[in-house]
Order: sequence, then C-alpha cells, then structure tokens
Amino acid sequence: TMSMLSSDYNVCAGVLTNDVYRRLLRPRASQRELVLVGRATTLLIGAAALGTAFLMSAGTGEDLFKNMVTLFSIVTAPAGLPMIFGLLSSRVTKTGAIWGWICGIVTGLVMLRWCPSSMVLTLNGMNETVIFSVILEKEIAIFAGTAVVTLFTIFAVSLLKPMNAEECERVDLFHSRLAVPIGQLDEDRPETQQAGAVFSPFRVVGVSVLFIGLMILCILPWIEGTMSICLSVFFGVMLLAVGGLMTWASGRR
Repeated sequence: TMSMLSSDYNVCAGVLTNDVYRRLLRPRASQRELVLVGRATTLLIGAAALGTAFLMSAGTGEDLFKNMVTLFSIVTAPAGLPMIFGLLSSRVTKTGAIWGWICGIVTGLVMLRWCPSSMVLTLNGMNETVIFSVILEKEIAIFAGTAVVTLFTIFAVSLLKPMNAEECERVDLFHSRLAVPIGQLDEDRPETQQAGAVFSPFRVVGVSVLFIGLMILCILPWIEGTMSICLSVFFGVMLLAVGGLMTWASGRR
C-alpha cells in the first residue's frame, strides 16, 4: 500500500508540475521552483487522499470495498485507455485523449447517479423462451459505458482534429525511441557513458531490505505462537543476511 501510494503521489505531482504548471503557467520556471511546486502538489494530493479515505472509512468494510470498486469503475477506462492508445498509435492526438478522459468521467458520474444497482439482460426467443439471461452489476455497467464513450471520443476527436506537423514530428520521434530495445539508445551505450564510479541502486535496495529484516525482528516480543515466532525469526534473519550482502556487494566496483 505504501509503495502504491508513493508512486501514485509522485506520478500525480509530476504531471501537475511538468505538464500543467511548467507547460501552461510558468514555461521559464527554474528547477528550484519546480521542485518546490512538486513538493507542494505532493502534499496537496496526499491531504486530498487522506481526506477522502476518512470520509469513506465511516461505513463498514464491505461498503468501503464497494465504494472503492465503484470509483475504479468510473476512472479506470477514462484514465487508462488514452494512455494505452497513446502508446500503441501515433495518430491519437492529445486533444482526443483529453476529451476522451473528460467525456468518460462525465459518463461515469452520470451513470453512478442514474443506473440501478443491478440490471437483468435477457434475450428471448420464440414464445417468450429465455435464450440468454445475465445479471449486470452497476460497476460493470459503468466500466463498459465509460470505456465505450472514451474510445469513441478519442477516435472521433483525433479524426476530426488531426495533429499538425510539429505534433506529428514529436509523436513519431517518441514512438521511434519507444521501439528501440532498452539499453540500445545512443546515450545508453557504454562508450558514451562517463568513466568513473557509477551509483548502484542495489545499495539502496540492500539497506532497505536490511532494515525490513531488522523491523521484523524488533516486533518479536508482540508475536504469539511458536510457528509465528519461528517464521518471523527465519525471515528476519534471512532479510538481514540478504540486505547486508547486497549492501556489501554494491560497494565493490
């Protein structure tokens, strides 16, 4: 959960800082200013998430899970489909992606307000014989509705308002770089990298694993049951050993 939250906060803060603040409001902003804006947006996003969590936690666990699924059904297709088709197609425009996101979210909110909790879809044959019948939950209907509206809007707007020459050049460059395997770009080749010591991320991972093992061992006084204690000791010692080995190995050239 903490890993998911930290990555989500970083992504949202990065988008708001680079794609909104710098691109639309302050194109000449310094790096120091962008760092301050990034920290401020991270704080605001975290506060908003906490506030929403406190509001949603008033109900039972079942209600909390259902609310989470409902929110996912509203935002998943409008947020995910423009990104996916932006990676797959070089003709999907940013205007189409923006309008697809807006129309998809609006559709989800409207369906949230007016759709019944469940619907029965029935296909009848001769003499009212039921051929096919399925119960469609509200969340599934919202996801399907938002996906259809988002896709239609993306392609329609992209077709009606295509990219100009500058946008086409930028998008084609992005897709050409995307097609190059990892490590094969010119700047990634060993001969273009600067000589000298290179920072190893394994040291950070090793220290983190080491401290996780230490924390597991620190909670032993509050663990009950022989099997639980034995497992905690085993995994704590193992993580201490692995973390220490990674930390030591990352310091070698």
